[in-house]
Amino acid sequence: YQRRVHGGRTPGEEFSAVYKSATGNVPNYQAANYLAGFYAIQAALKTSPSLKSEQIINSLKNVHLSSFAGFIGFDSYGRVGQSYDFVTLQYTGDGTCSAVTPVIRANQDLIYPSPTYPQRECMDTNKCTGHGECDEEGICLCTNPWYGVNCEQSTEKRAVLKVLEQTNCSGYYVAALIFFLFSVAIFGIALVIFKSWRHWLTEKTKTFSTRSAGDYGCS
Repeated sequence: YQRRVHGGRTPGEEFSAVYKSATGNVPNYQAANYLAGFYAIQAALKTSPSLKSEQIINSLKNVHLSSFAGFIGFDSYGRVGQSYDFVTLQYTGDGTCSAVTPVIRANQDLIYPSPTYPQRECMDTNKCTGHGECDEEGICLCTNPWYGVNCEQSTEKRAVLKVLEQTNCSGYYVAALIFFLFSVAIFGIALVIFKSWRHWLTEKTKTFSTRSAGDYGCS
């Protein structure tokens, strides 16, 4: 399919020129694949003894066709191109385009999908609750001190609970302690208010006792 024809153009270049002349657009890979598929069907129809679907399918399995889109062939499972070296391009995040197949021509390792589908689902659902990272299998790798399937448990919290268990400090005791501290605080506030009122009353009493009878208009 790299054979030069029609003024030095390859069959692929010839297809691109004809397609653009007919449609006004540059053909994409889907257009090339569709036409290559028609070529494969045409080749199968030529060898099929009838137009029955089963016999056409059997003929397609034996198709070995060289086209502008490359070699077309099928394996026993009906997969296309398994026995031929198609060039596969890979675009990375920075926009770099590299060949990953065939191996003899590859200049970068295949990364697909990246991240993997289990890893994507793990990240999209916040499976690790912000306390870890998802690996390629969608399993949480928790950061210290978190652990558990979803990194929802903490060793620090566990240590506190362990101390409470060792001291037999149940929820009732904690509630009683809180109530006691609250009562002490209320009592302290009341005591301060009482002392302030008592001081004010003492000062008023002193002022009243130092005044003479004449100060109140008595003769």
